[in-house]
Amino acid sequence: MVTEVRRNSIYQMRQSGATLDQIGAHFGISRERVRQLLIEDHGSTRVGELLGTAEVERHAGCTYTDILKLRRRGIIRPAKVVGRGRILWNPETVDTIIGYTSSHRCAICNGPLPSNRRVYCSQACWIEGARRLKNKRMRKWRHDHPEQVREIDRRYHTKKSVKRYQNSEYVVCRSILIPRGTRLKVLGYRTTRHRFEVECGGQIIEAPPGCLKRVP
Repeated sequence: MVTEVRRNSIYQMRQSGATLDQIGAHFGISRERVRQLLIEDHGSTRVGELLGTAEVERHAGCTYTDILKLRRRGIIRPAKVVGRGRILWNPETVDTIIGYTSSHRCAICNGPLPSNRRVYCSQACWIEGARRLKNKRMRKWRHDHPEQVREIDRRYHTKKSVKRYQNSEYVVCRSILIPRGTRLKVLGYRTTRHRFEVECGGQIIEAPPGCLKRVP
């Protein structure tokens, strides 16, 4: 027999955020018995005016995944977390979700969203959103890895320089194995040694890029 004092204690523990399992373990009764007592005395097991996630889903007409996405974006915030990660929400959260769902528009074209879509209105907008996300991640990676970016850019510009060298005629402007004033064309570029490969007298010779001058 659960006395009136224990019934009041059960209700107070419930309002402080304790779960039914925690209350039952404290008083030595089952979780189901705690639920029955709360419903008999107060008509509900609800913690004050706060709503559980299942109640928010039912009232707002959304799914658990939608609630997680809105929480991750900072649009809604839980009022309390009790027990083993059980989340409680303010009643205003339902209105926030309904208002956001009805007024939210496509993230790309700002058009109205169909009932079966949450972020993008069409496949084309989804592809554009994926492209923008990829570019954003690329910019972040370039910002976090400046040394690797410089090396990649150097190789890219070197590759472009090789194409430019191969399509133009150059003259030796500094003292190397090839006499000054010799006209030649670049055959390739050794990235490991940072040298251009040129042909002179039937032989392939490596020459630093600074020793070649473009013939106008």
